[in-house]
Amino acid sequence: PPQRVDNGAPSAVPVRTAAVSAQEGGVDIEADGVVVPLREVTLAAEVVGRILEKAPVCKSGQYVTKGTVLFRIDPRDYELEVARLERELLQAVLTIDEIDEELIQNAESIDLSKQQVAISSREANRLDTLAQGRIVTESAADQAARDQLTTANVLSNLQGQRRILQKRRNRLVEAQALASTMLDRAKLDLERTTVVAPLDGVVVDDRVEQDSYVAKGTTLVVLEDTSAAEVKSSLRMDEVSRIWGAQSSAVAASPGAHEIPETPASVVFTLGNRSYQWAGSLSRQEGRGLDEKTRTLPCRVLVPDPTAVRAVDAYGAFMPEL
Repeated sequence: PPQRVDNGAPSAVPVRTAAVSAQEGGVDIEADGVVVPLREVTLAAEVVGRILEKAPVCKSGQYVTKGTVLFRIDPRDYELEVARLERELLQAVLTIDEIDEELIQNAESIDLSKQQVAISSREANRLDTLAQGRIVTESAADQAARDQLTTANVLSNLQGQRRILQKRRNRLVEAQALASTMLDRAKLDLERTTVVAPLDGVVVDDRVEQDSYVAKGTTLVVLEDTSAAEVKSSLRMDEVSRIWGAQSSAVAASPGAHEIPETPASVVFTLGNRSYQWAGSLSRQEGRGLDEKTRTLPCRVLVPDPTAVRAVDAYGAFMPEL
């Protein structure tokens, strides 16, 4: 075995002692971060057709405002479909009107037939009485009975015809409702031939060009929302504990016990010898939790108004706006 070396007793290490004092005000925590978009919106074709028009601003890097028309898909097929369904709906309405007229005429015929049945019934009863007294022949009484049956049969046919007409009307009403629904769908498809920007943002990716044929679901453009921004950063657990601070007991009893309390934050960006500052807030932690490699907690700082930027001088003071 190697020979042991006696290093002797450890020497004293100089230390500095200080009295503990209460911290007044807040505690500043500095961390690096990366600006990430608040959200990215992918616009896809909702109908099939050829790109008839593409806006000049629909290029990567261009800024677009909400409501700007980005694409127009050839609408002719959808316009023809709308016109066809409008005529089909009108035809259904006219057919229902015809059925209503037939129902009115049928009701009048039933009233007349009921009167004929009543008259023939009285006639048959009268002749039957006379036939029993040998005043008229039995053949005349039988003829009156046959006439009564004939008028009753006509009334029954008219009543059956009315029921059939009512069922036909119900079927046509359902056909009218179906045509109306299909017309609404065709109008919606026609409206979808115009693709507009749903928000103010920057075009980060444009996938198709004018005169291209697109299928339903084809990605047209990707927009980045610029109404707000987020800064992706990470905090050590001791820094997180400082943020929780005295709120730990109150937060632990609340439904959001695992949420970071919303904390004011300043986002500073340095460009050359100039610095710029945005007002934000530490809004949330990322869902994946603690990073197992760095042992830090990923979180997001929200900048609600990226246009509200102020220049900062070398001493940390705000510079006057020009």
